Amino acid sequence: MKKNKGKSSPDFKAIATDEMLRDFESTHKSFEVSRKAALITLARSRTQLVDGFQDEPDLLLDLIEDVGTYIDRTKDMLKFLECAQARLLSVGMVITGHDFKDKGARA
Repeated sequence: MKKNKGKSSPDFKAIATDEMLRDFESTHKSFEVSRKAALITLARSRTQLVDGFQDEPDLLLDLIEDVGTYIDRTKDMLKFLECAQARLLSVGMVITGHDFKDKGARA
């Protein structure tokens, strides 16, 4: 297979520093408890959740807010991951000559 040396592919530059990535990862990790708590709610009935939070309404409100924030952060992470995938596909085109029309498909 002839390899495309990238002459027709536009180059791209780094869009983040290692420090920015560490900060982003640290922020993402800070939501681990909220993520786990949110997932646990999927394994509980409404009655079980009402019983569990009945005496802890402040905890419930905090969790609702934290999960909302975690959702926003996860959306941001998805955007970063989509960008990373596009970059990898671009590099894959250069190395393999494959156009990867089906994202993530092996050449």
